[in-house]
Amino acid sequence: MCNQKIAYNKNLFSIACNKTGGYLATSSDNHINIWEIGTNEIYKTSKINYHKAKINFLTFSILGILASSDENNIINLIDIKNNTLKGSLIGHVGKINSLTFNSTGLQLASCSNDASIIIWNLKSYNQSSIFKNNSAINSITYSPDNKNIAFGTSDCKVKILDIKQNIVLKEFLGHNKKVNSVAYNHNGFYLASCSDDNSIIIWSLEDGKKYKILNNHSKPVKKIFFLYDAETNKELLISISEDKTVKFWDVTALPLPYSFFIKQDIDAEITIWEQKKQGEGIKEFQERISLKNRITYTKDLEQKITNIYANEKYSFNNPSISEFNHENETFQISYDNTINIEINIPKNQSEIFNNSFFNLQITNYQFELENNDFKLVYLELSDINSDKKYYYDKTGNNEIYNIDEEFVPPPEVLVEVATVQDTLENKLNNYIKQKKDENIISDNINTEVKTKVVVGEDIEGKPELNYHIEYNYEVIKTTIEGKTDDFPPGKYKLTSSNAAKVTCQLIKETFENELYKYIKSGMPITIKITGSTDGTPIRNVIAYGGEYGDFNDEPYFFNNNLTSLFLKKKMELLKTNNLHFYEHMVSENL
Repeated sequence: MCNQKIAYNKNLFSIACNKTGGYLATSSDNHINIWEIGTNEIYKTSKINYHKAKINFLTFSILGILASSDENNIINLIDIKNNTLKGSLIGHVGKINSLTFNSTGLQLASCSNDASIIIWNLKSYNQSSIFKNNSAINSITYSPDNKNIAFGTSDCKVKILDIKQNIVLKEFLGHNKKVNSVAYNHNGFYLASCSDDNSIIIWSLEDGKKYKILNNHSKPVKKIFFLYDAETNKELLISISEDKTVKFWDVTALPLPYSFFIKQDIDAEITIWEQKKQGEGIKEFQERISLKNRITYTKDLEQKITNIYANEKYSFNNPSISEFNHENETFQISYDNTINIEINIPKNQSEIFNNSFFNLQITNYQFELENNDFKLVYLELSDINSDKKYYYDKTGNNEIYNIDEEFVPPPEVLVEVATVQDTLENKLNNYIKQKKDENIISDNINTEVKTKVVVGEDIEGKPELNYHIEYNYEVIKTTIEGKTDDFPPGKYKLTSSNAAKVTCQLIKETFENELYKYIKSGMPITIKITGSTDGTPIRNVIAYGGEYGDFNDEPYFFNNNLTSLFLKKKMELLKTNNLHFYEHMVSENL
């Protein structure tokens, strides 16, 4: 039901909502109206006049910056909180059809009738790269990992651009009229496209095939986008058509590819493998984590994990064998009628193989992942009576976990991190013992420190090392007197918890000592505080004393969902998301 509306006396050419849903931007000519979305009303807060020509596209970044393009092919970047123009971008020579920010808000991509995609660095406001297509580009969108851009063209194609290499990775053919809009689902395994041919196609990016075609619109489909709720794990695809309908498609059941689970399991094992083992010497550790050993270990790990998933789907029960094919010198053998292979056996051994087949033991096997299914590529059959072995070998180089050497932490860095880990563990133990001796905390607390280095990407897509240090404390129980080392019921300021104060003091000293040499002026540092108290659950509200000022549509993540907070002094924090934001502000102001 629609209970709020905006009245316009002109045609509305572009509309965009910021990522938290707190603001709306609209345009019908060369100016932009900003609307604040309240609980019970929508009201205009400002009018922005930075364009001299009619505006044709609006979009918001996660940082709250509004990008707008006009018919003079100028892109403006506007901070709507103070209505200031941060910069203008000029580069296209044809009408700009679409703008999109990446998930960090530090990079913008634009596409045009001039058949180009320009990627803009929003720190320098310069062009990072230009890609030239052979037809007009109507729509673009970043992949969730920011590595690729999908785009739809006027010659009916959907393509995926590798941003780093500036080349097309994949091309999808299925529409017979121009493609108007493209969108990734939340995990990036599926891509949807819509067209003037009235259809929507959902593409599986795992095998490049059409997963589903939706033909429920009677006229051209102009816009599509996904909506995902991490808390409920529900996902919708929304489509807007010239048939004057908006349709909602439940796509929650889109299956995850096996490669996702295999890569996830490999990453978890590699994280453990990169850690220095108890009693392992520095030289021994450095040799073990060499690039050569990493490649070998990862390859073996991928095969092991692939076989585990394949075994959940296929088994080697109920073997059967065909008649011998004398022309090809092969037998067709099958297990459970699901695994079917053709094995080469020389003519002079065919009778022995046939007679002993049901007594042969499988002593080794390998599966590979192909088009999101498992394919048997290696089988070793052994005759326990004669020690004779038969082999089926179709192994290739179909690895799904490719190691990019640029994004592998150098062994010397991992050694340094391990050394710091030992230092921090000793420091933590001594510090906690001291505070217990001083009766600041009790024996009811367990503590630990973990360190690791993660290779990420900077704004230009170049590798950068990120140092992660995690301090954990756990309050085992309250004391007999009912006191607690952690936050008591209803007291959620940092100063109320001795355990939290001790941990934060350790973090402060770690920055000042062990991490000081890694910190440079202007370097971003993130401090996260997570967890729950051992006091009573929060059932009502908590008063906000205004310690950190007022907040107006301040974005933050809660349960992996982007939301926002309006908070002023003497207001009350709700028991869930607003309290989570308050904890976030505490960590920023340590």
